[in-house]
Amino acid sequence: MAVSLILGGSPASRLRPREIPPPPAPRKAGLARRRHPRYPTGRKTGESGMDWLIWIGAAVSLVGLAGLVWCIVLVWKARRAQLPDAELRERVRRVIPLNMGALLLSVFGLILVIVGIVLG
Repeated sequence: MAVSLILGGSPASRLRPREIPPPPAPRKAGLARRRHPRYPTGRKTGESGMDWLIWIGAAVSLVGLAGLVWCIVLVWKARRAQLPDAELRERVRRVIPLNMGALLLSVFGLILVIVGIVLG
């Protein structure tokens, strides 16, 4: 009791919740265009501005993957031909730049797909 007299008021009055004012109403942009309720972005569902970049990236990546498979087949044929060690090394040495180029092409395709997804 003595504490409530010092602080002023009863303990029950200090425990009452305070009223919280409602949040302000959102402001409307003056240049906002009206959109169809079914398509909130103005585009058809599943269609984005960067779909073409995703498809081009997928095609480039598949070409790179085909190049990698081709390099594997070339080395496999050279190994099955039972060539001498020096000739086998020469053939593998000629395939290495093709292999690296195909790998680089595949990576570029995947980068295009990721950029298309992020920007789309």
